[in-house]
Amino acid sequence: MKNLVLLLVCGLQLIGCKEEENLKIQTPTNAARGVPIVGGNKKMDFYDLSLPGYRGQLPYIVSDYLSSVAEFNTEFEIGDKVIDSATTWEYFDRLYSDELPDDHKQNLAILILSNKDLIRHARDNPQDIRIHRALLKYIDVLVDTKYFGYCLLHSALLESNDDRYISQKASEIASYAELETFHETYLNDPNITDSLRRRKVEEDYNFLPRIRELQQ
Repeated sequence: MKNLVLLLVCGLQLIGCKEEENLKIQTPTNAARGVPIVGGNKKMDFYDLSLPGYRGQLPYIVSDYLSSVAEFNTEFEIGDKVIDSATTWEYFDRLYSDELPDDHKQNLAILILSNKDLIRHARDNPQDIRIHRALLKYIDVLVDTKYFGYCLLHSALLESNDDRYISQKASEIASYAELETFHETYLNDPNITDSLRRRKVEEDYNFLPRIRELQQ
């Protein structure tokens, strides 16, 4: 799913190849906020599914309509910024605002935590208060918007180094995950033949039990 440009999900749109017209899965739990779509958008070719762990996962983004985040990324030349090693996570942090819609918030949080790897920066600099605060900020953003990219959430939580915080956020995630049907619906759909995407969704879903184990 390298053509992924964005993957909007759960209200959501997983944007990747060209299945966006025929892969619309609507469920009672997410119908009010959008439709899970796996499709393609060349304006967001910056996700590399060959990478291990959270760096190579699909971005599960909640959005009300297909082009929302793609338009945002085009306006701010996000694709060029992502592949530019001189552009750090701080650039995307400056684009963030509490006034943004949830899909844009999730988009920026993923770019910061995964593409620009704030998670690794937090791991390498455990005493850096600025990095630590940014890590917690974007975990909060994802949890508050009910993000269900479980691999990314699990990896970020482990670097927060705060058992009480980890337990609290794990409980919140586990709670809204009870209503999340995308993973199972996707994995049980016989019409989905892309083995790489299927494997990535399955890998991601396997992190939900690990998050549940973090509850105290």
